[in-house]
Amino acid sequence: MTASAGFTGAAAVREAVIVGTLLAHPEMIAEFGEEAAELDFEDPDARALLSVLLACAAEDEHTAPEVLQNRINRAGLTGAADRILALARSRDRTTLAPHADPAHRADALRQAMILHRQAGALHSELREARQAFEDDPTDAGWAWLCEVKARLETVIAAEAEADAPVSSDSTAV
Repeated sequence: MTASAGFTGAAAVREAVIVGTLLAHPEMIAEFGEEAAELDFEDPDARALLSVLLACAAEDEHTAPEVLQNRINRAGLTGAADRILALARSRDRTTLAPHADPAHRADALRQAMILHRQAGALHSELREARQAFEDDPTDAGWAWLCEVKARLETVIAAEAEADAPVSSDSTAV
């Protein structure tokens, strides 16, 4: 039972989707910036870019894309932005498109943030449950460990469902 079972690279992709969506649609920072700021990101590029996004929003709630790009360039994060956007597009091209449906991209961003928060909390709880069971291997400790793992698998399934391609072909399996 590993803490990262089923999540190899998933956190990095979620982080890229969150930050990439805000990079592609800076007008969303006003609505989602505060919530995004509360997330724990592992990827240093995602953290640095989110910091620039939030700083721009603090100065002007409606930061022009050109101003944002200039700030990213001055911070030396152009390559990081390109990597984040490429990783985000590998999961969801439509949300990052310039004329993406605002309701769709807001839903996709909310879902990515919810999954990121849940996965982080469950990984922490799984570490605690594992340590508690190692320290005192009781039936209750084992039950807690199994229960946390089951909840984590539910989040993994939700993540996989979110990553599944949408098909308009009714014969697709």
